Amino acid sequence: MATDRELRRDAGRFSRIGLRLLMGAVALAALGAVIALVGKSLAVWLRGLGVMLDWISVVPAVAGIALLIIGGTAGWAGRRRPFA
Repeated sequence: MATDRELRRDAGRFSRIGLRLLMGAVALAALGAVIALVGKSLAVWLRGLGVMLDWISVVPAVAGIALLIIGGTAGWAGRRRPFA
């Protein structure tokens, strides 16, 4: 069984990685949105590229949110607070 200190350390690790993934996903989605808006008037393939980047950004966003939830759960357990 993990100690309180280990749980808090793991919570920090999960949260940091989750935040990085989420920030990367937001940046990728913003880039995709800009390319899709610019490509709307220029070329069909450019708009498709922007939409593709938006869809690809979903994967790191979901992973980042999951890691933030895991980090929150580990931090909560490290403070010895009941879950229910």
